[in-house]
Amino acid sequence: VNLVQRNDAVSLIPQRPRYSHKGTYGHVLLVAGSRGKTGAALMAARACMRTGAGLVTVG
Repeated sequence: VNLVQRNDAVSLIPQRPRYSHKGTYGHVLLVAGSRGKTGAALMAARACMRTGAGLVTVG
């Protein structure tokens, strides 16, 4: 079992320039959720944004 610490993960994510464009960082099309289960799609979309996607479309 390996435990990943925050400092380990931070070193893998490059710093973005302050004035960069969202198109530079990729577009994710997320096909998720169902009636009454929209929370799962929302959580997945937030995860995409937090991990570096420039644009996330939920469809």
